[in-house]
Amino acid sequence: MNQHDQEFYWYWFVNIPSIGNYTRVKLMELYGHPSRIYQCSFQDVEGYMTAKQWEEFDRSRNYRLQEEGLRRLKDSGIVFYHWEQKEYPSRFRNLYDPPYGFYLKGRLPDPQMPAVGIVGSRKASPYGKKMAERYAQELAEAGVSVISGMAAGIDTEAHKGALSVGGSTLGILGGGIDTMYPKSNWNLYLDMYQSAGIMSEYNIGISNLSGLFPMRNRLISALSDSILVVEAGWKSGSLITADQGMEQGKDIFAIPGRITDPMSQGCNHLIAQGAFITESPKDILENLRDRFGIWNQEDSIDNKMETHDWRDTNAMGDGRKDFDGPVGLSSKEKAVYDLLDEIRPVGFEILLQSSLCDFQELQHILMSLELKSYIQQPQQNMYVKKIL
Repeated sequence: MNQHDQEFYWYWFVNIPSIGNYTRVKLMELYGHPSRIYQCSFQDVEGYMTAKQWEEFDRSRNYRLQEEGLRRLKDSGIVFYHWEQKEYPSRFRNLYDPPYGFYLKGRLPDPQMPAVGIVGSRKASPYGKKMAERYAQELAEAGVSVISGMAAGIDTEAHKGALSVGGSTLGILGGGIDTMYPKSNWNLYLDMYQSAGIMSEYNIGISNLSGLFPMRNRLISALSDSILVVEAGWKSGSLITADQGMEQGKDIFAIPGRITDPMSQGCNHLIAQGAFITESPKDILENLRDRFGIWNQEDSIDNKMETHDWRDTNAMGDGRKDFDGPVGLSSKEKAVYDLLDEIRPVGFEILLQSSLCDFQELQHILMSLELKSYIQQPQQNMYVKKIL
């Protein structure tokens, strides 16, 4: 089966109307692949669908309709990822109810780098918003991807904090890939998919519904190595994300608050249940280093946190390293690096025209070069070599 046929069958499968994840899982257990499910008769599936569901199922097997859907995605700059692709995140495969397909604008975080989910109340206090921004900034500066849900309050500040330092961040939506909630996040949405990534398991045109957000939360926790809850009320959806993270074996961090503050009840409850108390981003960075050996053990995290740009520090008296050129780069990374200058910024569109890379590949290469501290963005989507 060629790649287009694979994409067609998986796209059709995740967009069959009137059936839910439970039915999809059962059908996959029975038939193993959407192409075989596509050929089913009513007698094959009547134990798993009502007659009305079958009508919707049968009507969905319209080749032209599905092709139009895929073309609409491509025209909108949206990429559809499915179960059989090598780019499909391995962390999703371990979920009890994994998405068989999802939609992406922008890029996914580097799977080789650590990621922290930052979640909290939509009605966050000024203090909570400041903490979300600060933690996201310092984690992103340390090379950690920030995952959140694009909602108002804590989510918004976490994404903005990571973007403000040119870091990696991914927003996972609770509605269609083209929807925003709240509408006031329009500019953030644009910044996210241009400089980072926006993901959803829901297609274009699916409205934000309250029942979809808990499903979204399992994806945030799945892609994260640790979860940070900044502020959360007693019945906050952030606690669902934390619970799912615990079930998936993730470390949970919470910022403590006053026992009389409603927005601290959820965090204080998590701490009572065994979550780690965090008083600074250093706590999370140390935990990640101890678990994954991400940073050189001879490095001082205290020093990194104090300088805020610790990846650029060096021991040379003039502030420069003895440097003959980038090491450990792929041929394409080296080619893109060579297109850049140390003084005059080069725009993304110029790089796209000058390199042999496609849009997504160039985004991935530029992010990789930034994480390796060979380049930086003096302003959004403008790149220069770092003086090393």
